[in-house]
This record gives sequence, C-alpha cells and structure tokens, in this order.
Amino acid sequence: MLGYEIDWAVTAQMTTAVAAIIALFLGPLLGFEVSRRLAVSQSRQSWLDGVRSDLAQLIALHEDQVSAIEEARQIREMGLRRQFPSDQSGDYKHESGMLLHRVRMRLDLSDAKQLNLLAKLTAFVTCHEPDHDDYNPNPVLDAFEAVRDTVLRDIKSARL
Repeated sequence: MLGYEIDWAVTAQMTTAVAAIIALFLGPLLGFEVSRRLAVSQSRQSWLDGVRSDLAQLIALHEDQVSAIEEARQIREMGLRRQFPSDQSGDYKHESGMLLHRVRMRLDLSDAKQLNLLAKLTAFVTCHEPDHDDYNPNPVLDAFEAVRDTVLRDIKSARL
C-alpha cells in the first residue's frame, strides 16, 4: 500500500521505551504529591488533636471553677464566712484565658463553622451560672464536631 512495512518488534520496543521515559518522570511527581498530601493530612490531624485537647481542658477547668463558686455561694448562704479563694480564682481565670486564646489562635476565623465554635466556646466560658443555657457544654461540643467532620472529610477526599 504505502510501500513500506511496519516492523512490529521495533514499534513495541519504541513504545516500551517511551512508556519507561514517561514513568521515569511521572513516578517522582506522583510520589511527591502523595507525600505532600500525607504531610498535610498529618498536620490537620495534629491540629484536630490539639483543639480537642484544649477544649476538653477548658471545659473541665470551667466546670471546676463554677462548682467552686457555687460551693462558696452555698456556704455563704448557710451563714458561714468561707469565700471563694481569690488566689484560686486568679489561677482559674489565667488558665482558662490562656486556653481560650490558644483555641482562638488555632482557628480560622474566616471559616463560618470555626467562628461558630469560638462563639459557643466564649459564651460557655463567660457564663458562671449553672442554670443558664450558655453553661451547657453541648453546643460547644456540637460546634467542634461540625468543624472536625469538615476537616476529616477534607482529609479523606484529599481536597487540598
């Protein structure tokens, strides 16, 4: 037809050589991308663990503080003179303030879910009345779960 014959053995060798050259260049690029995604995933998991730890400490500390205030209030109502120790109150305020600021600095306040978490956490920490709706830590935990679910979904889908 065209005056030449196709040498299939040579064609197969050339195709194999081209595929090997492409793999030579794509292999490291794909390896780099996988490593980068793994590093980002580990970083996000570490971030989640840090926020979770700080929230747990802050909620426990605040509940201890409110319990101590309530105990001092009940003792005063019974006519005794015991006051909430001011040095202990200062320690609570310092540690809870430090934890609140640490959580705030970890959050991306341009993200609506993370901003909601901060709002719920601030309302909880500034409430010292056990009967008040803001004293319930469940809204804080729900807001954290929404943030956590979004981050975990991003990790799983590797949307970076």
